[in-house]
Order: sequence, then structure tokens, then C-alpha cells
Amino acid sequence: MYTEDGSDGDVIVQGYLPDPRVAEDVPPGEARVVIPPALLRDAARELLASG
Repeated sequence: MYTEDGSDGDVIVQGYLPDPRVAEDVPPGEARVVIPPALLRDAARELLASG
């Protein structure tokens, strides 16, 4: 999980690319990623604690 200095609080995540069939119909400039649930929970806890 990343944040950018000067952003409006946007969070950038890194994940695994799913099977191409799951990633169909994604608008240009966007991507679907798979984020393990435990990693997402940990990130949410960090955000809540910092904020």
C-alpha cells in the first residue's frame, strides 16, 4: 500500500494480475488486481490507526 505526497488521500495498491478473463472490460488506464484479504485488512488497520 502506498500513498503519494500531495495527493488527496489516494491510496495506491500493488497486487497480482488476475486471469485475463477476469480483467476484461477494464477502462483504459485502469487494471484489476488481486489483493489477498489478509493484506487488505492489514492495510485498512494501518489507515485507520494513522488517521
